[in-house]
Amino acid sequence: MHRHPLESPPDHPLLSALSAEQLDRLVRGSERLELAANETLFNMGDPANRFFMVESGQVKIFRVSPNGQEKVIELMQPGQAFAEAAMFMKGQGYPANCATLTDSWIIALNARIFLDILAESPETGLRLMGSMSLKLRARLADIESLAFQNATLRVIGFLLSLVPNEGEPDEITLPFSKKMIAARLSVQPETLSRVFAKLTKQQLLTVEGDVLKLTRLERLRQLAWDS
Repeated sequence: MHRHPLESPPDHPLLSALSAEQLDRLVRGSERLELAANETLFNMGDPANRFFMVESGQVKIFRVSPNGQEKVIELMQPGQAFAEAAMFMKGQGYPANCATLTDSWIIALNARIFLDILAESPETGLRLMGSMSLKLRARLADIESLAFQNATLRVIGFLLSLVPNEGEPDEITLPFSKKMIAARLSVQPETLSRVFAKLTKQQLLTVEGDVLKLTRLERLRQLAWDS
């Protein structure tokens, strides 16, 4: 891991309510991190003195069971923030591990300074609460999916999450490797391949490497809705 000064604040909704003076304080206490692929950013239990934004590359948030099995909790892409909630867990540290999947640049923001700024800026606090509420809803949806949905519905739900809110794209590109997607959905890679083959046979999509053409997008949405 190589550390570099942070010269300007990242463009992210969490920071949009900060004044120029507040942003300058945060920038001066923060840094950019250059990490190689498969490098650890933090371990579960480490002091949660920073939260992060992905500038480039990909990272995974995960936990390891007592028998050594890895459970991927989240996959993060450029522009996404993570570990914001950990700064409020006084004395408990990060609740999971984080490592890079590819060579990555990560912005590490000083949690203590940001908490001080939150005390001065109710608007920023409300924005942060909204962001964390959305993530909580996503985690609850994940729990429900794992408990009640079969592998096919989990895969369909994931593919639909990649479709932008605006427009009806003919195709989408998988943002992560199929192995990581399988881990995120708690299925085996072979199961993911079988689901893709099943959906292809049903003429719901076509798969060419990491590019998927959603030939019947509304039907996929109907399947997810009916579930």
